[in-house]
Amino acid sequence: MEKRRRYTPDEKAKIVLEMLREERTVAEIAAEHEIHPTQLHKWKAEALDNLASLFTRGASETEKMRKQYEKEKEQLTQQIGQLSIELNWLKKKSDELDKRRRAKRDDGPTRR
Repeated sequence: MEKRRRYTPDEKAKIVLEMLREERTVAEIAAEHEIHPTQLHKWKAEALDNLASLFTRGASETEKMRKQYEKEKEQLTQQIGQLSIELNWLKKKSDELDKRRRAKRDDGPTRR
């Protein structure tokens, strides 16, 4: 069984541009690139749906900011987890120390 061919975004863009030029039929383009015509229509529809984003200023900047935010959020979540573990450990040790002090007071000789 032959593996499916994967097309890079650049290859898809070139093929969709061929379709948009309408110099050849979809069937001819599909046969040349060995792609089912339905797949070509899906790529074309996706390209047309996302066409407006090309003209949006700051779209890539927004994406960079989103990625930075997600990274920072992940780091802060890890810090919160680490601090929670440390706090629980300190509470446990503090309770143990208090018990030892009480036991020492209760067992020790009384001075009068």
